[in-house]
Amino acid sequence: FLAERKEYIKRFMNETWLERTGAPLNEKTLLFLWSFAVSVYGVGGVLGCLCSGYLIVKYGKKKCQLSTDLLVILTTVVMVCSKRAKCFEMILLGRFFYGISAGLCQTIHSQYVGEISPKKWRGLANATSGFFWSLGKCWGQILGLRYRRMRKEGGVLLLKGPECVVPQGCCVNVKGKGNKSGLFG
Repeated sequence: FLAERKEYIKRFMNETWLERTGAPLNEKTLLFLWSFAVSVYGVGGVLGCLCSGYLIVKYGKKKCQLSTDLLVILTTVVMVCSKRAKCFEMILLGRFFYGISAGLCQTIHSQYVGEISPKKWRGLANATSGFFWSLGKCWGQILGLRYRRMRKEGGVLLLKGPECVVPQGCCVNVKGKGNKSGLFG
């Protein structure tokens, strides 16, 4: 998603800087900011993975997973408001928090699905999580090609909005018939 919107985001960074200081960004500085925006997602992901063990022990898998939904919603709001606030740093901050959320979700979700699955399905649930992560990335790339020509801010809402509407935790309540202690118990 970010690679397809490269020119739009770089132009937004340059225009914002021009409004603040009266001078455009140096090409090397703009390249550095763009590189930072791309790589800060990975840094956040590593940090999220490293913190997940501690957070799981302290708060539990269920609470951590539900909290990642709040983090994604907050991050979406920050990134969408960046243009109105004329602050490209909010995009950098949003990418970092998305990375943290992805790192947390990658470890917490896999463990939680394996834990709440019926015994006969646990092996399948644990073994297929990597497959579905890869499948999700692949579909994201394929579907992202459709929106390649979007140049307006509405593209951010269209592609990031579903993360706010459909929390990932609601899909994993497979504990059993009539057992209300699954996800929220």
